[in-house]
Amino acid sequence: MSVSPEEFKEQVRSHSEIVAVVGESVALQSKGREFVGLCPFHDDHNPSMRVYPDRGTFRCWSCQTGGDVFTFVMEREKVTFPEALEILARRANLEMPKYVTGRTPDQENTRGKLFEVLQWAENAYHRCLLEAPAAETARQYLSSRGLTDETIRRFRLGYHPDNWEWLVDQAKGKYPAKLLNDAKVCGEKNGRPYDFFVDRVIFPIHNERGNAISFGGRILPGKEDKAKYWNGPESTVSFTTGMCGALQVRSIT
Repeated sequence: MSVSPEEFKEQVRSHSEIVAVVGESVALQSKGREFVGLCPFHDDHNPSMRVYPDRGTFRCWSCQTGGDVFTFVMEREKVTFPEALEILARRANLEMPKYVTGRTPDQENTRGKLFEVLQWAENAYHRCLLEAPAAETARQYLSSRGLTDETIRRFRLGYHPDNWEWLVDQAKGKYPAKLLNDAKVCGEKNGRPYDFFVDRVIFPIHNERGNAISFGGRILPGKEDKAKYWNGPESTVSFTTGMCGALQVRSIT
């Protein structure tokens, strides 16, 4: 049974209790029938934001930002209403109608799998940089450029070992080679998959929601490669605007 856009919006609203949504990014305290917290939309030192669960609204009485749960997500994530609707629908495990995203349920499922494998790859690269003996040269290089452990962890920097099948081997039993290829972390030659970003420091590229959509790789000093920096090819979940993440990192590497 299909629902209208307005009906779907209200379904999402009913599954997105405003205190819970705001509370995911703001420490709230109960004050009677209201909740108060530091406003995330300006430099707030005295709790000036109020959340009203009975009305499903919030308002900062200092900077005057306010609205419903959709407004809060739009302001917090700097996204449009349709994007906020999609964020909250995913949070509530509600399937997005095709008229909202322009994508079929199968396409939505494929996107979800791509985001999953990209997150997995980001974690694998990051753990390798932090823990693997093979990443010692990469750790020394980043340290020489003034990048602290805190910065490395904050930006989820990683390293890919000098092995053209390292990620493919890591994925066995978890993800098929085709999915790695579709996520653009691997390629294929003569019917055999091979890894991208080999022997490079890895810089994740995130979208506005913090999801990994691609990666940038920087060759280590002394290695022979024509491309000092190499960004992964675009996939169905990556956009050219997302590439700014890698460009920003280049200024410090």
